[in-house]
Amino acid sequence: MNIQTPIEVRKALGIRVRTRLAEIPMEMRKCISKAEWADDPKLFNRKQFIEETSMFMEKVYGYEPASYNVLVMFLAEEMQTFMDATLGFIESGSEIVVNGKQSPWLKVRDIATMNILRLNRELGLTPASRLPATTIEKPAKDVYEVLPFPNTSQDKNI
Repeated sequence: MNIQTPIEVRKALGIRVRTRLAEIPMEMRKCISKAEWADDPKLFNRKQFIEETSMFMEKVYGYEPASYNVLVMFLAEEMQTFMDATLGFIESGSEIVVNGKQSPWLKVRDIATMNILRLNRELGLTPASRLPATTIEKPAKDVYEVLPFPNTSQDKNI
């Protein structure tokens, strides 16, 4: 079994979990309805996408929104690019090859797809990229205790 298997699947299969990954809260563990823009790209709403993604990040990971807002906005921008390229491809006659070359709409769409996947992994939005549940703790030692030179930050009576 791959180490990137979601925690819920590993628990169901009785596999011991070494690194605790963030779990989806019980109230969010339900079938997600199909996005309205999946069949009609014109219905994609960037603002709604940002709100829903931010809500998921906050409930699952408990992060401050300021720590991931820029990445979520980039993800929404790439999603909008994907939707626009899909619309352009459909409106241009859905021709895969144009003048002996791949359709420019498909090239833009492929690049947007790769960027969407990268950003989803970075944000921990895919089951295989779920982030650890542990919090970052401040080290007990001060930087002056770790470095090999004398501590000059303390007041000395000379």
